[in-house]
Order: sequence, then structure tokens, then C-alpha cells
Amino acid sequence: MQDPDWRMSKWWTIEPIASQTYTGSALTPTVVVKDGSTTLTLGTHYSLAYSSNTNAGTATVTITGLGVYSGTQTVSFAIGKAPLTVRVVNASKNYGQADPAFTVTYSGFLANQTASLLSGTLSFSRASGQNPGTYAVAVSGLSSTNYSFTYLTGTLTIVEVDTDGDGVPDHVEDQDGTDPRDPRDYKDSDGDGVPDYVEVREGTNPTNPNDYKDSDGDGVPDFVEVQQGTNPNNPNDFKDSDGDGVPDFVEVQQGTSPTNASDGKDSDGDGVPDFVEKQQGTDPTNPRSFKDSDGGGVPDYIENVVFPRLGLAQGNPSNSLDDQKDSDGDGVSDYQEYLDGTDPKDPSSYKDSDGDGIPDQVELREGSNPNVATSFKDSDGDGVADYIQNRSFREGAPTDLVVLWGEKDYAFKLSNRVLLRTSRNELVSVQVTWDDLSGVNPLARGTYLAKGTITVPKGYFNPYQVKGLERVVVLPKAAPLDVTLNNSSFVGSTSTYFIPVGAFVVNDPVDKVHVVSLNGPGYDNRYFEIKDNILFWSSSDLAAGKTTFSILVRVTDRDGNTLDKFFEIRRSRPSIGSLEIANTFSPNGDRINDTWGIEGARFYSGTKLQVFDRGGVRVFYTEDPTQRWDGTYRGKELSIGTYYWTLEVAETGETRRGVLNVMRK
Repeated sequence: MQDPDWRMSKWWTIEPIASQTYTGSALTPTVVVKDGSTTLTLGTHYSLAYSSNTNAGTATVTITGLGVYSGTQTVSFAIGKAPLTVRVVNASKNYGQADPAFTVTYSGFLANQTASLLSGTLSFSRASGQNPGTYAVAVSGLSSTNYSFTYLTGTLTIVEVDTDGDGVPDHVEDQDGTDPRDPRDYKDSDGDGVPDYVEVREGTNPTNPNDYKDSDGDGVPDFVEVQQGTNPNNPNDFKDSDGDGVPDFVEVQQGTSPTNASDGKDSDGDGVPDFVEKQQGTDPTNPRSFKDSDGGGVPDYIENVVFPRLGLAQGNPSNSLDDQKDSDGDGVSDYQEYLDGTDPKDPSSYKDSDGDGIPDQVELREGSNPNVATSFKDSDGDGVADYIQNRSFREGAPTDLVVLWGEKDYAFKLSNRVLLRTSRNELVSVQVTWDDLSGVNPLARGTYLAKGTITVPKGYFNPYQVKGLERVVVLPKAAPLDVTLNNSSFVGSTSTYFIPVGAFVVNDPVDKVHVVSLNGPGYDNRYFEIKDNILFWSSSDLAAGKTTFSILVRVTDRDGNTLDKFFEIRRSRPSIGSLEIANTFSPNGDRINDTWGIEGARFYSGTKLQVFDRGGVRVFYTEDPTQRWDGTYRGKELSIGTYYWTLEVAETGETRRGVLNVMRK
């Protein structure tokens, strides 16, 4: 298109511009400008200016002449939409589920663009139908300025589902009106355990209960074996929950429990299920007809199947010597216990019809009546049956427990099991509860006997009330190491004759309980007494002249150990000069202050006490400080007045004098 204002000093032409395709970026296609047949040069002869040249639509370019060329001319060119492919992603779902949320993939976005630039909303549609199969899914609904769409369909696959694993697809069960979530609920017209759907597929008659596919002939339909995970081509591989040799399927048909090995159809009561007997070709209605390869009286089935199931060693059906084995030693054969329904591994479990503690089989063997409690073999006539006596405890076989003296927790070291000896001289380890420790003294050396009540193990008896025993050997205690006195001096008194001196402290790392006593009457022990480990002066004899005393002390611990030790005790006395001496007394017979003396002089030896009247006559004299003056002289009362006294102490060489007033009020 030519601009109407086009003016040029020289004539030029512009070739048409080819259509472009959207790229996501600004498009600047080449412009060919000619002057006649000469192609002009961009930048020398003209310049270009593009507009609206990014998105799809119509873009323009303006050519402006340069040099000898002048004027402008605008031409346009088309930008087409870029192709974009939208493909539905294939999806699947299980039968019965809602359709999944469909998604798409994009192919053709330019310059890292995404679906966020698109307009419109994805709209999916699929072919109708809900049964298993494949359905087309279409999509539409998008728009864009710069892209043109190509829509590709996807598929939805509805998967056949057998939710309960019963071999019948859910959609078939829905059609049949059965529960696709219950593996036991399916259409089974003949009740043989195989769904009609499976029977039709396998070519058997779904209305005949005896017509089902059983490839290995074990009586279990192939369908059932596959469900149970066994091999439908192996007659020895079938589900047998209780290990009794009879398939669970057969047990259910026979009305017995497939989880109880003791609940099998055994018409003749020989311990061999009818199913097994039929397999082995023996008569399931004859208790003497069973497969017994060694002729020992125990069916091969019992030896091979039952014994291992019961936790017993497998028997040898080719060796009759083990047919009478008695695993628990209770006198009843394992086979008989199985027939009786008792435990062949438990010596206390056996058939005892009369409750006398003796197995029926033993009574029959010994010739007594298993239905009369007073009928049993008692060889020694002590009222205890031979069977029980042979399994009874007669005495304990104690071991030694050596403990330290004073060990308080020795009981925790006693064994929880002891040995007892039976009448058959068998040593048996039994559990014991130590409930009689009265004969054990851990605070005195020696050997003691702990007694306890035993727990009688299975297969044994204790009619003689034998106790569990253990000897407790208490080791001797070491003697105390030392004894000390926390104070060894005291102040003497003329009025108090029970004076505490100090407390004894015993050094003994083992025990804290001791008796501390004076060891005999020797030395100066007679002046003292020990109470509660405290030393007291306890003598009215002031022991004139003594200030130091020697005592011998004995410490005795609770194990009888002794420790003797000497102690020196010091007594302090008031000095002669500090003695308190009364200067007045009244010998008037009122029993108050009737005599006079110097009590403190009793602490000293060699004392002389004299009293003089004013004329110098000595009216009282004594060398015994316990003697007191009563105010008389030669049997006569002296007059009231002032007298003079002197105290001479030979022990110290001191003399003291004073005045004494006699009053008679």
C-alpha cells in the first residue's frame, strides 16, 4: 500500500512482504526496496520502523528515504497464529469408581510460554458406558490470540475388578445381585464352593455339586486351591489349617472345624481321620483297620502327622519299638494320651477317671479299678499309692549360701530353686518360696537352715509336705577396731555422786551396736559406772587425795567379739583457798544448820580441822573431814559467841583459818 504523501526525488518500489508466523517475539522481516532494477541498501538509501509486529494479526513497517531518496511509505504484512496441539492424557479407573480428573498435555508453546496465557476452560467428554473396556475422551474449550488449536483425543480404560478375590468380576456380581466386597457371596447354584461364573468358564456344570474341576483329585476344587494359594495339580498340597491331613474344604463339607486338629471326622475313633483312611485304603469305620507299617499298634498317621503336630518327636512307622513311647514319663503312652485327649508332654495331664491321681492306664496295668478312688496299688500300706509315692519328694538336698555377718538382704541371695530327692532317689530342681526364715540369725556366726514352700512341678507329688531347704552360713564378724572416750576429765562434787564424764565411741565399720562395760572390780572401776555407753562417776567415796583414776573397759559386739582397753580419768578439785566455808551455825536442835564442817576437805588427804574458843582452848578436833562439830565440848553445849578454826592439809601443805559464830536462836 502506498502512502498518499509519498514523494521522492527518485522513483523506487517495495516488493511485497511474505506472511509471518507468531514466534512470541517481535518479527522484523526483510524489506526489499528497488530503484528500477537496482536494490537499495538499508541504512544508506532508507530506514525501517516496525509496529504491531509481535502478536498474530497485521503488522506494519514504515520505509523512510535517505540521501537522494526522500519521503516515506508504509506497507503491512500478516502474522499468522502458531500451531498448538492439545492431547488428552490416557487414564484408567477400576470398575465401580468415579471417572478420574482428566488432564492434557501441550505441544507447540513458544518462548517458554505456558497454558496460563490461554483463554477459555478445558471441557472433556467421553463415550458413555461403565463396564470394563476402553472409551474415547475428547477435549475442547480453549481460545488464544496467538495459537491455533489441534485437539487430540485420549482414552479411559475401565479395568475389570474382583474386589473380594472370589474369581467373579465386580460387574458380574452386580449383575448377579451378589456383594462384590464379600468373597463368600457369589452365585453358586450347586453350593460346591465354585462360582457359577468360574464353572461356566471352566466348562463344568454350575448346577451339579459333584461336578467341579479337581485336577489333582484331592477333593478340593481347583478354584478353591487357587484362592487358597495351593497347587491344584499336587494332591498333597492343599490348605490344611490345623495340620490334621484333611483339607479345610473337606472339613467344612463334613461339618468339622478346619482350625482344630482334634476335630476331624473319625468314625471309628482310632485317631485317623476318615479322609486319611480313604486315601490310605483302610476302613474308616473299623477301629482296628488303619495303616500300621511296623505293627506296633500305633497308626502311621499318628507317628508321622499327629506326634510332630503335638510337639513330639516324629515316630518311626517302620520301628515298633517306639510305638509305646511316653514322652512326659507319666506312665501313659503318647498314643493313648492322644486318644484320651490329654497332653502327652505334660506329666500331670492324663486320664484319671476316679480322681485318685493315678492314670487309668496305670491302674489297668497294675490290676486296680480306674473307676474307684480307693482302689490302687499300695505296696507298703502307708496309704500313698505306689504310683504317687514313686513321684513324691522325701527330703531336701540343701546347698550352702555363705553370707557376711549382718547382711540384711541375704534373703534375696537365696536360690529361687532347690533340689529335692524323690522316693526313687531322683534329684529334682523345684521352685521355692522362702516363707520360713525364723531359724536364720544373720547377726550371729553359725550355720542356719532356711525353709520354704515348694511349687510342686507337674508329674510330682508332695504328700509328705517336704520343705525346700538351704543352709545359710553366716561368717564370723571381725572384732571392733577401737574404742575412745570423748571426754576423760570431770569436776568432783561433795553433793552429787552421779557425775557424767564422757561418752564411749566404738570404731567398728561392720556394726554400730555394742555393749560397753567396766571389766571387773579391779583398778579404779569401783568408782565408776557405764550406762548407755556413757561413763559416770557413781561413788559417794570421794577418794581423798586421788585426782587420776585408771579403769579397764570392755566392748562386746553382737557376735560376741570383745575389745579391752585402759583409760585414765582425771578429776579436778576445788583449791583449799576456794572452798566455801560457813562462818555461822546454830546448834539448837532444830535440825537446820545444827552442825558445822568443811565438806570440800574430803577431797584431800591428811587434813586436820580444829576449833578454838576465845581463850585459845581447842574445843573440836578431827582428822576425818566427814566429822562435823555440834557446838559442844566434852558433852556440854558451849555458849554463843565467836570461835576460831584452822584447817591444815598435809597433802598440799596449806593451812586456812577463819572465824565461826555460834548462835542458838
